[in-house]
Amino acid sequence: MTRKLQASSANPAALRTPDFEIDVFDVGRDLFAVMDLHVAYSGCFDVTALRTEAAWLANLQFAGNMPADPVGGCDEYFVIARSGSEIAAYARATRFHGIPMVMEYGYAPRIAPRCWLYFVI
Repeated sequence: MTRKLQASSANPAALRTPDFEIDVFDVGRDLFAVMDLHVAYSGCFDVTALRTEAAWLANLQFAGNMPADPVGGCDEYFVIARSGSEIAAYARATRFHGIPMVMEYGYAPRIAPRCWLYFVI
C-alpha cells in the first residue's frame, strides 16, 4: 500500500472539492467515526496500536502537548475530510521541536485512489 499526503498553505474553507470538504475535528461530533476509520485504515498494517474510546480521549488530551520541550508545547491540528455526511479521511499534525509534522492520518480504503488531504500547519 502506498500512502499519499499533500500539504497546502491554503485555508480549509477554500479547500472544497467536488468530492471532499475539509473541516476541523470535533470530539463530540467526530470521535466515533474517526475511531471506525482508524480501525479500517490502520488495521491493514502490521504492528498497529488500535485504541479504545478511553485511549482515544487520553491521546487527544496529550497530543501536541510536549511540556519537556524547552520552547513549550503546542496545539495539535486535527482536520477531517468529509464526503457528504461521512468522514472519508483525517490528519493530525503538530510541531515537534519546532518542526511541523503529520503525526497520524488515515482514509477510507474505498476512497484511496482519489483521496488527497490538504491541511494548514
